[in-house]
Amino acid sequence: AMVLYQAVATREASAVAFFSDGNVPFMAVAQATACDENRTGIPGNCSAVYRWNGTHFLGLISEATLLSDVAGGHALSSQRAQAIAVLPGPPGGEADARGEGGGLHLLLGNFESGDDDGTYDRVHAHLLRPLREVLNGTLQGPRAVAVSPDRMHVYVACDVSLTLVAFERLEPSGSLVVNHRASRPINASIARLVFSLTTTHTPILYALQPYPGAILVFSHDPSSGKLTLIQTVADLAPEQISPMGFPLDSLNGARGMVLADGGNALLIASHSSSAVVEFTRDNATGMLQFADSVRDGERRLLDFERTMRPAAREATSPAPPSWMAMSGARGGAHFAFNGSNYLAVAAGAAGARVLEWRAGAEAWEERFALSLLDAHGNVVRDAAALDVTHAAWHSPGGEEHFIVVTNAPDAANGLPAAGLPAATACSVYRWSSGAQRFGFLQHLAVAGSGDSVLVGRAAVWSGAGALLVAVPVTRVNASFEAHTAVLEWHVPSQRFVPREHIAGDAPVAAAFLDVARSPNDNIPSGENFTGPALVLASWFAIEKEVLKHTSAFSWEGITAHSCVSSMAFWRPTPPPGFHRLGDTAVACPPGEYACRPSAPSVLLRDGPWLARPLRHEL
Repeated sequence: AMVLYQAVATREASAVAFFSDGNVPFMAVAQATACDENRTGIPGNCSAVYRWNGTHFLGLISEATLLSDVAGGHALSSQRAQAIAVLPGPPGGEADARGEGGGLHLLLGNFESGDDDGTYDRVHAHLLRPLREVLNGTLQGPRAVAVSPDRMHVYVACDVSLTLVAFERLEPSGSLVVNHRASRPINASIARLVFSLTTTHTPILYALQPYPGAILVFSHDPSSGKLTLIQTVADLAPEQISPMGFPLDSLNGARGMVLADGGNALLIASHSSSAVVEFTRDNATGMLQFADSVRDGERRLLDFERTMRPAAREATSPAPPSWMAMSGARGGAHFAFNGSNYLAVAAGAAGARVLEWRAGAEAWEERFALSLLDAHGNVVRDAAALDVTHAAWHSPGGEEHFIVVTNAPDAANGLPAAGLPAATACSVYRWSSGAQRFGFLQHLAVAGSGDSVLVGRAAVWSGAGALLVAVPVTRVNASFEAHTAVLEWHVPSQRFVPREHIAGDAPVAAAFLDVARSPNDNIPSGENFTGPALVLASWFAIEKEVLKHTSAFSWEGITAHSCVSSMAFWRPTPPPGFHRLGDTAVACPPGEYACRPSAPSVLLRDGPWLARPLRHEL
């Protein structure tokens, strides 16, 4: 006897047909009611196709459908259907590229109207072709997935098949159907997919390729799901240079990608490069521009920021010293000893000051002002501190510390008319361990005791058992034909004593360089060179001593050129003691030959400046 196995809810069912596709049984039911639903419909009211899952026929999806039963049937749009039939092999050939057509078809007979006695007319027969999802070889090795902003498309990047597969989401079931027309092949595996929107609401998809290292930027068409490549960002691309001038070189091996700063930036985490890469994003187009990268093992100064606290404060209060507002700092020197960090500041009319770093307050705290006693026993400061220089010297009695202060009056419009007395233009202070401060040691003899001078920024050097101070004297009385005074530490007298004066025009700054002698140095026999080298900067232009101009040329030749009639070559004629840097080429106008240079040529001085600076020579 036959017993009821399954009841399929229908309404005015008029015909039924069974067929199989891909070894899966299906049941098609025609219903005599009207239905306009194309995909899901309302259960029991439309012609429908049911799918056999091995135990039951699964029908249309509703809110009560279990997740295990969602691969069921679907509704067919029909109008009072009275017949349904299966055509195993209809005319039309094979399936197209999307898997549509080919194989079996359904023939659905619709009766559009009827009279009072139930007779129907205007019969319409609809031929329904199958739509199959063909995923063989397409969805192999899925690695990354992204959902479009409107949630109607899903994109899956596959490593093995090297495809970017697009799916459409069907409403209201939410089922995914492959969209072959929107899918595309890729040339390398994709590790990450990220969607974003532009200011014009255009969806943008970013695809990160670890190897060879690239970001693919696609625009997304919400209606068709099609992706259009609009930019490829790759390592060492000429257009991808950061604002600081660094090239993009860290996308290789990148695995992580995220939007930041409200969509204004894109961050990349590169595993192989051990780096984090930042791109700025054009919100109008979605295009990317390399901004910066930070790599493990590198230390790069990016910027300074001003602290909220004052840079310096008084010893008794957090307020900044008054001289900071009145005079400011004209020069300074940092040094450290005995576990403390110090900053000596040349504060103009406020003299030279010494500050100590207080880590707890994160500020420099003023310790004392450098001062001395005048002839009457009064405590006075340097009257116009221009610069300070620190020197540490390892004497036989231990390490000693000195501060050299050079003084120069403020110059509102160039150099001041009057200088300072040479006897007090440069001061030296020495650290006293007992008093825990720098005490006045002496004034340096930089010129004659009755001279009026302007001095520049001094330099100190210690080594090989010697301590030297070089003070550039920019002007002596009214003459800029001045000198640089070099003094050395005299141990018996515990004073700096004059060593030599180096003649030069208006020197304004000095610096010592430690120069090591190499076997290739061409030093004449008998020279006892032990260093250091002294470099001096002059107030005047250097061309007086090093560079020279000439308008004397000798004719060298002429050559044809594709853009002009001729190119004339002239050789500068150097005077004694100078040599030319090269020849001068002049592009002659059409019809002219041997046209002369319109500007002088630069000549270079012969001499020891081309070689290693020995014994303070420039």
